[in-house]
Amino acid sequence: MQHESNEHADSLTSDTLAEESLAGGSGRLERSAKELKDAARENVDSTRERAAHLKSSLADKLEQGAEKLRHKSASTGITDTATEAERKARKASDKVASGMESTADWIRNADVDSVKSGLENQVRSNPGRTLLVALGLGYVVGRIFRGGRGS
Repeated sequence: MQHESNEHADSLTSDTLAEESLAGGSGRLERSAKELKDAARENVDSTRERAAHLKSSLADKLEQGAEKLRHKSASTGITDTATEAERKARKASDKVASGMESTADWIRNADVDSVKSGLENQVRSNPGRTLLVALGLGYVVGRIFRGGRGS
């Protein structure tokens, strides 16, 4: 009987230790989950900050490019003897500069998620046209920032 009593006491002690161990383990799991959640929140906040900085930087570059384009266009003054091609080129550069400024304003005011979904929809519905526009813009912006050097 004494033996049964010892076994029962040992069993209770084991059960109590197991419960305490499980309680400690769940506490550690809760702390780990909270730490992971906090780390994820910090990463999301950091990514949002970088996206906002990137938006601002891109808008600034577009405005600088538009300013350079307008300056180049203005420095090649149109005289009475200017050819029709020169007039058209100046008019086209003014349109491009205006478009760049409008795009800069849109980028500054746009929501990142709506921009992302809009771009995804554009690429899905018109992949060829999107690629051509991207290549054209890249070429024009590259020429503007190089200032005609290297060509």
